[in-house]
Amino acid sequence: SAYKINGLNILNRNSLDSRTALEMIRRRRENHNHVERRRRDTLNSTIMQIAEILPNCSSTAKLNKGTILRLALEHLRVS
Repeated sequence: SAYKINGLNILNRNSLDSRTALEMIRRRRENHNHVERRRRDTLNSTIMQIAEILPNCSSTAKLNKGTILRLALEHLRVS
Protein backbone atom coordinates (compact mmCIF):
# COMPACT_ATOMS: atom_id res chain seq x y z
CA SER A 1 0.00 0.00 0.00
CA ALA A 2 1.16 3.54 -0.73
CA TYR A 3 1.83 6.08 1.97
CA LYS A 4 -0.34 9.10 1.29
CA ILE A 5 -0.54 12.52 2.87
CA ASN A 6 -3.32 14.82 1.68
CA GLY A 7 -4.07 12.25 -0.99
CA LEU A 8 -0.54 12.35 -2.44
CA ASN A 9 1.67 9.29 -2.57
CA ILE A 10 4.90 10.63 -1.10
CA LEU A 11 6.84 7.39 -0.98
CA ASN A 12 6.65 3.91 -2.34
CA ARG A 13 7.07 2.45 1.11
CA ASN A 14 4.67 0.63 3.38
CA SER A 15 5.71 2.47 6.52
CA LEU A 16 7.11 5.90 7.18
CA ASP A 17 7.74 7.83 10.35
CA SER A 18 6.09 11.22 10.67
CA ARG A 19 9.40 13.09 10.83
CA THR A 20 10.50 11.68 7.47
CA ALA A 21 7.11 12.45 5.94
CA LEU A 22 7.15 16.03 7.20
CA GLU A 23 10.72 16.51 5.97
CA MET A 24 9.78 15.24 2.50
CA ILE A 25 6.79 17.59 2.37
CA ARG A 26 8.98 20.51 3.48
CA ARG A 27 11.61 19.75 0.82
CA ARG A 28 8.97 19.35 -1.87
CA ARG A 29 7.43 22.72 -0.91
CA GLU A 30 10.83 24.45 -0.82
CA ASN A 31 11.70 23.07 -4.25
CA HIS A 32 8.37 24.16 -5.69
CA ASN A 33 8.79 27.65 -4.20
CA HIS A 34 12.27 27.93 -5.69
CA VAL A 35 11.12 26.84 -9.15
CA GLU A 36 8.13 29.20 -9.03
CA ARG A 37 10.30 32.13 -7.88
CA ARG A 38 12.73 31.49 -10.75
CA ARG A 39 9.83 31.37 -13.23
CA ARG A 40 8.44 34.68 -11.96
CA ASP A 41 11.88 36.33 -12.02
CA THR A 42 12.41 35.21 -15.63
CA LEU A 43 9.02 36.57 -16.70
CA ASN A 44 9.55 39.87 -14.91
CA SER A 45 13.03 40.28 -16.36
CA THR A 46 11.80 39.58 -19.89
CA ILE A 47 8.93 42.04 -19.57
CA MET A 48 11.34 44.73 -18.33
CA GLN A 49 13.63 44.03 -21.31
CA ILE A 50 10.65 44.49 -23.64
CA ALA A 51 9.86 47.81 -21.93
CA GLU A 52 13.43 49.02 -22.49
CA ILE A 53 13.27 48.56 -26.26
CA LEU A 54 9.74 49.85 -26.84
CA PRO A 55 9.75 53.31 -28.37
CA ASN A 56 6.43 54.26 -26.75
CA CYS A 57 7.44 53.19 -23.23
CA SER A 58 8.57 56.17 -21.22
CA SER A 59 11.42 55.33 -18.87
CA THR A 60 10.29 57.92 -16.30
CA ALA A 61 6.93 56.34 -15.52
CA LYS A 62 6.71 53.00 -13.74
CA LEU A 63 4.43 50.88 -15.91
CA ASN A 64 2.83 47.66 -14.80
CA LYS A 65 3.46 44.43 -16.70
CA GLY A 66 0.06 44.39 -18.35
CA THR A 67 0.56 47.89 -19.74
CA ILE A 68 4.02 46.99 -21.05
CA LEU A 69 2.65 43.93 -22.84
CA ARG A 70 -0.28 45.92 -24.27
CA LEU A 71 2.09 48.61 -25.59
CA ALA A 72 4.32 45.91 -27.10
CA LEU A 73 1.31 44.37 -28.83
CA GLU A 74 0.23 47.75 -30.20
CA HIS A 75 3.75 48.38 -31.46
CA LEU A 76 3.86 45.01 -33.23
CA ARG A 77 0.48 45.59 -34.84
CA VAL A 78 1.58 48.99 -36.20
CA SER A 79 4.93 47.71 -37.48
